[in-house]
Amino acid sequence: MYWKELLSNPEKAIRKVMKEKKFNNIVNLLVLEWILIGLASFVTLYQSYDVQTLGLATISLIFLGIIGTLGASLLVAITFSVLGGRGKYFHALASTTLGLFAPSLAFLVAALFSLAGISGVVVGFLVVLFLGLLGIATFVRSIKEMYKVDYITVWIGISILGLSVAVALYASAVFGIVQIPELSKLSQAFQLPQTLTLP
Repeated sequence: MYWKELLSNPEKAIRKVMKEKKFNNIVNLLVLEWILIGLASFVTLYQSYDVQTLGLATISLIFLGIIGTLGASLLVAITFSVLGGRGKYFHALASTTLGLFAPSLAFLVAALFSLAGISGVVVGFLVVLFLGLLGIATFVRSIKEMYKVDYITVWIGISILGLSVAVALYASAVFGIVQIPELSKLSQAFQLPQTLTLP
C-alpha cells in the first residue's frame, strides 16, 4: 500500500502509483492516514475527556477528514487542469494522499512521545518537522509528475489554492457574522460601560 516507499523512497512510490493506477489502494491509504490522525488526537486528549465522548469525536474526525481530503483533491484537480496539467481526479487524490501519509504518521508518533514529558515533546517536534517536510515535498513532486507540469506551475497552483481557501474563509466569516444576530448581542455584552459609578 505504498507506505514503505513513501518513507524510504517517495519518488518510487509516485512512479508505482502512476503505473498501477489503483483507486482502491489510494482510498485504503487515505483511510489509514485519517485513522492515524484520529489516534493521534485520541492519545493527545484522552486525559481531558471521557472515553465515549473522545471516541465519538475521533470517529467524526476520521470521517470528516476523509470527506475533506476528497473535496480538497477535487480543488487540486480543477486548479491544475485549468493550468494546463494532463492529469485527472485520480492523480489529484493520489498526490494529496501520498503527501499526507508522512505527516499523519508524524502526528501519531509525536502524540505518543508527548506522553514522556518535555523530552518527548522535543523528539515529537523533530519527527513532525522531518516527516512534515517529507510529506510536503512528496505532494509537490506528485503534482509535478502526475500532471506533467514544471515546479513553477506547481507553486502557482498551490498559491491559487491557498488564496482561494483564504478568500472563502474570509467571506464565510463576514457573511456568517452578518447573518447571526446573536453575535452582535454577544459583542455588546463585552463592551465596557461608558461611565463607572463608584459607591
